Amino acid sequence: MNKKFRFIKKVFVVVLLILSIGIQGITANASDKEYKKLEELTFEEITTAALNFAKDFCELPLEIGEIIPIYNYDYQLIGYSVSYIHDNISYGYIDFDFTNEEFINDFSIQEEALSPLESLSKRVLSFCQEYEVEKILLKGNYLEYTIVLTDINGNKYYYSRENGIISSDGFKEKADELRKLYGDLYSSGTVYGYINAIFSNSYISGSTVLEGPTYMQKFTPSLSALSQSLFETLNNRYACAVAALTEIAAQEGILVTGYSNLDDRIMYTFDALWSFTNTYVDHSSNGYDYGFTYDSDIGPGMLTHCYDMGKYSTVYNTTTSPSYTFYKTAVTDNASSTFSYRIYYFDGSTKVSAHTVNVVGYCKASYSGSVSYYLIVANGWDYATTQYINISNVDFIDNYGVRFYIS
Repeated sequence: MNKKFRFIKKVFVVVLLILSIGIQGITANASDKEYKKLEELTFEEITTAALNFAKDFCELPLEIGEIIPIYNYDYQLIGYSVSYIHDNISYGYIDFDFTNEEFINDFSIQEEALSPLESLSKRVLSFCQEYEVEKILLKGNYLEYTIVLTDINGNKYYYSRENGIISSDGFKEKADELRKLYGDLYSSGTVYGYINAIFSNSYISGSTVLEGPTYMQKFTPSLSALSQSLFETLNNRYACAVAALTEIAAQEGILVTGYSNLDDRIMYTFDALWSFTNTYVDHSSNGYDYGFTYDSDIGPGMLTHCYDMGKYSTVYNTTTSPSYTFYKTAVTDNASSTFSYRIYYFDGSTKVSAHTVNVVGYCKASYSGSVSYYLIVANGWDYATTQYINISNVDFIDNYGVRFYIS
């Protein structure tokens, strides 16, 4: 995980659709539009929009699993998280977040991909089973989701990757801090205005995919997308930057040798890269250590490992605020790459890294004349699947990219 990093889900991931909505019935300036409140959306409209959208990314006949309301920390409704199923198997999700013009916040449509609620519930119940999980999501900033837990005595607790389990009082303190940083998630007057285009018959065909989805040739799901829980089990520790580099080593065929078992090769490669990238333990929780990695150590650390594996012609290049073209070139060249992104932390003055991921593909799509640019990434965390991140949408503080040419 990157230095200045905290585990925050989410990521972010979005489709194009520039539209608007008013949580409290806010109207926009265009007189030729009819507006409705977010609360007036029916589940039928949300279901239709979610299924129509999925047609561009999956040919299977999907069904809707659950429609989960998303609230800000003041319990104002700001969107919905919709999960997909196929043959009773989880098949991904799409999140509608109406605090942003491009309001498909993130999505993943593939077998065994979990929704944010499913992922966080699975995570917290794996080490603490005495809670019941409420069927809602809370969103405190652009990348973090929180679930609400209730114990047998009726006491409420709150769980997120960033904060772990905290009490109601602790949650209130975090909400007050976040409100200072992300006012547009808490002010009904700053969310966007109309939703007619997506929730109408005009959206039957979904969005228009202009490029892709295109994966790099070396992408192999079982090697390129490894879960956080795997590294915790094998190594008793986790750092997202090290995990992303281990995935790259696996897809490039340069896991450490001398072990017949794949898990052993993954484990020792992760340990080697932890050392090569100067990653250090920032905190421990539930018996696992969690580490931070400086951006500047990602490239040199991977280069050292490549040299150890006999790849002496390996080179890499880095960039701040990497563009869609940077990663499209990497995928076209069949070169592995990482994407790191950041948001503000709660004190309002410092920056923290949110996540580092292995980039395995790209996609460009259009709707109503607007274009969104997606990276397809191996997110890690609790499931070994890929997600789409709309890099033109999330309000990142800064980003960092590394592209590797390994030979």
